[in-house]
Amino acid sequence: MMHLMNERFKGIDARLDGMNQRFDDLRDLWRAELHRVEEVLGARLKHLEER
Repeated sequence: MMHLMNERFKGIDARLDGMNQRFDDLRDLWRAELHRVEEVLGARLKHLEER
């Protein structure tokens, strides 16, 4: 019985680890996209300031 419970918990832990990795990947993707948006906005602002 304990063996079955331990295996069940191992499965749950593995799924949670997978979810954590996906959240980490999404966070990294959002940071990269936000950085790109900041660069574009910065370039546009610089262009407007030079006029």
